[in-house]
Amino acid sequence: MAHEPSAAGSCRPVSEDGLIAHHFGEAPQMVLVKVRAADHQVVDQRTVRNPFARAEHGRGIKVAELLVNEGVDVVLVGERLDGKAPSYVLGKARTRVVVTKSRTLAQALAEQSVEGVEEADVT
Repeated sequence: MAHEPSAAGSCRPVSEDGLIAHHFGEAPQMVLVKVRAADHQVVDQRTVRNPFARAEHGRGIKVAELLVNEGVDVVLVGERLDGKAPSYVLGKARTRVVVTKSRTLAQALAEQSVEGVEEADVT
């Protein structure tokens, strides 16, 4: 999630079928959501292809760097990243990592009290 003046940017790695991916660096795409902090409403949402999904090495680090460069504040993931390289990249940037058991984007955002999300536009 990313914030505008009082908005947060978040990201969810998603699979081709629009479900939250369980392998951070291998997710074929990411859904970036901008949320207004005042009322937790989605103000922008876009899907970004993961250009590193098929890389032989360093996928997770490269994805983490991509998200940091996008200004993401929160990353919702389906697996813990503790002790893995992406957690160090995200931690250094003060990007919060939240593990979710939700299968869909809408469910994951509802857990975070975010409203107005659309299901992932997977292509």
